Amino acid sequence: MRYLFVILFSVVSYSGIFAQNTSPNISWEFETVEDSMAIPRTTIYVVVNKKKTLVGKGMGNFSELEKNLFSQSQYQIPKNAVSACTGFWAGLGHQICVVPKGKNLEIKEGFLDAESPRGTRVRFKTIKTINL
Repeated sequence: MRYLFVILFSVVSYSGIFAQNTSPNISWEFETVEDSMAIPRTTIYVVVNKKKTLVGKGMGNFSELEKNLFSQSQYQIPKNAVSACTGFWAGLGHQICVVPKGKNLEIKEGFLDAESPRGTRVRFKTIKTINL
């Protein structure tokens, strides 16, 4: 009986630790409308564990960015980002990403002009923090 208790306790303890270390479920939602000059204006939301948070607005059509594209020169998503989206309009790339920091998620934003000299780095700044 004592061994059964130890095994059961170990499984329950391990499950509790595992549950605390799971990554949040992150997705993106975009609402795009054209203004009177036919410019697509997008409202960007990040959805974390089914909770929708307004991130901001951008010009162009936005889409979620696949993780294997993060390091490409036109995106330059930080290595520690867990999710990202991108939009492009009139020569300006607009990237937004989610970076874990402690028990929070930082939402970071960066821009890159298509005419920028080769090797120009995207400077990301934190625009929002989400508490987990």
